[in-house]
Amino acid sequence: MGKGKRRPTNTEAYDKNIGDSSIINRTFDHDPARNTAGVILKYGTGDGPGGKVRAGFLYYLSGTVWTKTNYTTEFGAGIRHSVYTNQTQEGQFLLGFALGKSGEYTGTPEQVGMLLSGITTAYTLGVKPRPGAPVWGGSGNGYIMFNTGTIQNTAGAIKKILGYCIGCEEIDSNGDCTGNKILMYFNPDHSYAKVSTAYGYQSGSWDKCSQQW
Repeated sequence: MGKGKRRPTNTEAYDKNIGDSSIINRTFDHDPARNTAGVILKYGTGDGPGGKVRAGFLYYLSGTVWTKTNYTTEFGAGIRHSVYTNQTQEGQFLLGFALGKSGEYTGTPEQVGMLLSGITTAYTLGVKPRPGAPVWGGSGNGYIMFNTGTIQNTAGAIKKILGYCIGCEEIDSNGDCTGNKILMYFNPDHSYAKVSTAYGYQSGSWDKCSQQW
């Protein structure tokens, strides 16, 4: 490291904004709108009161409406097939991570923006996160998780990687984050796996789907 430069602390991350070379210092105040860099779409309405979206939650876009995901079913995960009644569009619909004041319905997608890919602060459910570990679609409406216990025990559920943890406030001696607030690289995988048989951790089967929709 050159003279006069300091090493980033554990609570900071540095990256380049899309389209410019500015350096951003990120803190963990858990306000996705203040700690985000990437591709942000301002379009459509949400499924909440007044067409708003809930900040820090995951949505899929269909037409003009953003709906919270639920990975216990294909339909809830935003995956469509022509076998659905009156369904003319096939594939995985566009995913977006709602920005704004975390946990609140602070605005419509046009007002607060939906992160399509990039870096943001986030809050996850389940086991302790760990930098480098994948973030999965959750079983609750709009939730993201670090474990897939509920998903992998539900026949017909979808297992999909949404991104990765790249930092947290503090790390314990095992390398795990001490809390569930993280810095997330949001970059949804184009593939997914469907649970064909409900199972525990030791047995079962998956239908692996790797189509690039």
